[in-house]
Amino acid sequence: QTPGYYSNEVMVTSPLIFDNANEKAQSFKDKYKAVYKAEPDWRAAYAYDSILVLMDVIHKTDLQGGKENLKEDRLKIKEQLALMTNIDEAVEGVTGYNFYDENRDSPKPISIGSYKNNDVISSLIQLQAVKNLKEITDIDKSIKEEKIIKIEGNYLYITNVVYTGIEINEITLLDVATLTYHMDFYIWFRFKGDIKPEDIEFLNNIDPITLGEPVDQDSNEQMNYRVYHVKANFKADTLPVRYELGYHALGVNFKHKQLTRNNLIYVIDVIGMGLNAKKGDAHKRKYQNILSPVTGWSIANFWSFQDTLSRASLGAPKYLNSRDAKAEYSRFNLGVRIRKNEFTIRGLIPGSHAGFYLWFSSIIILGLGVAGRLKMFQKYSNLNWISTTLFVFLFLIACEIEVVDYLLDDLNTYSIKMVTLSFDLL
Repeated sequence: QTPGYYSNEVMVTSPLIFDNANEKAQSFKDKYKAVYKAEPDWRAAYAYDSILVLMDVIHKTDLQGGKENLKEDRLKIKEQLALMTNIDEAVEGVTGYNFYDENRDSPKPISIGSYKNNDVISSLIQLQAVKNLKEITDIDKSIKEEKIIKIEGNYLYITNVVYTGIEINEITLLDVATLTYHMDFYIWFRFKGDIKPEDIEFLNNIDPITLGEPVDQDSNEQMNYRVYHVKANFKADTLPVRYELGYHALGVNFKHKQLTRNNLIYVIDVIGMGLNAKKGDAHKRKYQNILSPVTGWSIANFWSFQDTLSRASLGAPKYLNSRDAKAEYSRFNLGVRIRKNEFTIRGLIPGSHAGFYLWFSSIIILGLGVAGRLKMFQKYSNLNWISTTLFVFLFLIACEIEVVDYLLDDLNTYSIKMVTLSFDLL
């Protein structure tokens, strides 16, 4: 009757917790749920990344193939994997950057979380290993400011996890010609400690934005909570999401002005935004009403995720020892994808099914071509010609969608897609 009654507040460690994972993890989670009708766990994510790494290595390796070359090909793959010794050689996947240290381990931070209503959510304080002490210009100062802690000779970053949510009230003044719009929304933060998560910099705003005073707030020993009301103009198609032909991405994204990802991570407030398994679909349906039908556009889908934004240090002394002299910030992203309210034949074919229609229409066209040469089908020549024309049209549309996907997808994702399709056909 009360899911989570026995498990609420039970703390756990996990290689991956989705609420603080990257965009690839959120996309993987959505696709996994669509196929298997279940929530993925960290094992599914690591299995996916294992295949992703293997495919990348195969692309970079001159394999001969065949049973007679099996041992030699395996050795080439092993040697190529051994070259992935730093983040510059890594393959970015669902679980982060995949590379190996001197012990052949893949160094990744362990997440600490707790159960809440049957969901595992990140704890408000996380510890991350300091991989390179040279990146810290003043260790004693960082320890005093509680940005770093020393435990048994090991230095760890004290990372504040800030649960962040956005509730969009409406989107108005949409101008597709200039790709601008006005958005009215509430933004809230739940966090622990004496930090200022509201000290943010919007990345796609047109005019300067000041949050001002919170419209609601609460504080106690365990947690702080603040809500702000924002009305501002933003630029469309500037969010870090894949572009889709005929669609536009509207929303907001931001980062903290001062604190890097080592000390602050914005995560999706899954529970507060109603994005857990039972309420997620209802939340997405609610977003259909934020854009007036008068605009001629409607909401196609909704997404939210956090990722990492690299910014040039601009010569700041505290970042001179970091890799590439860059600072990495936690970036919060939320938005909707809109499409024009018009009927198109191309729109009838989902992008995920384009490959199937491409192969299916090819086989039918070949079959009709063979049938047209047989005497027993000569009397159906007109029907054969009409059917061929229709399937050629279907083939061209599916081909267009696949070509666009090829140009927009990264090489690894596309390769896995084609290999999977090939195995399905076999």
